[in-house]
Amino acid sequence: MNRNKDAQPIENTVIYRFNGNLFFANISVFQSDIEQSINEHTKAVIVDAGGITHIDITAADRLVIISNNLKSKGIDFYITEHIGQVNDLLRKYGAGSLIDEGHIRRTITIALKNSGILPPYKLEKVGKSQQRVRSAAQVKDDSLHEYEWAYGDDAEKMMNKTIDNVISGFRNDGHIDLSAGNISENASIYFDENTIIEDEILAHIEHNPDRLSKYIEEDEEEIIRQIEKRRLKIKQHILKNYPKSTIEMLAKHRADIAEHLKEKDPELYKQITEVRSKIEREQNEKQDK
Repeated sequence: MNRNKDAQPIENTVIYRFNGNLFFANISVFQSDIEQSINEHTKAVIVDAGGITHIDITAADRLVIISNNLKSKGIDFYITEHIGQVNDLLRKYGAGSLIDEGHIRRTITIALKNSGILPPYKLEKVGKSQQRVRSAAQVKDDSLHEYEWAYGDDAEKMMNKTIDNVISGFRNDGHIDLSAGNISENASIYFDENTIIEDEILAHIEHNPDRLSKYIEEDEEEIIRQIEKRRLKIKQHILKNYPKSTIEMLAKHRADIAEHLKEKDPELYKQITEVRSKIEREQNEKQDK
């Protein structure tokens, strides 16, 4: 076991690195180190768990207690940088609330962002963990994988739950208008206003328009039209703000989804393609004017 107690606050944030697995014999040391590192100015505690590959049930229970204790003090708590297997163990041992409530983040930088701390950072004696504090562009790439990393084998089930939440948000108005807004407020906290993940959710809804039309007044074609208009805005935003690697990844992912739909439901695929082409023509005509 090797714990880095030299870590100091980044803008009143404690980054604590723990090298070694967490189990009943050392979880008290882990908790004590964190409690001794905080003060009345601390806003967040971020655990760099890159050296943790396994936890036992005692450690999982104590992590929930630590999180609740910090929350009562108004301090955000995050566990980051670990392998996905640790998330599987958290769910297995009844500590899945840490995932559902957003205390598990894939990287230190995402945790900092979630706590409202954005680059440039003021770093003070941050040892090995300093290497894990990444740029905003890298965070955008990381966020593509965070949802599956957090939920593992349960990702599909959680995605369906998120889609149900999004649809519930549409029910209140009786109509759909995605052209101006972002659907993340009704989505999982792991989507975090991320336009790429919003595109993913919209694709899932678009491929099941009958499911949504039960709750709103518009017909299926209008639902598809609104979704495609929003996805076009997302595409334009990504082209303008994201690195080339992310753009290429999204393009391939969109193509894979479209190919899957074409095989599963060729009639719906044709309908979506026709609506998309019509919207693009309308956009081009506006630009020509």
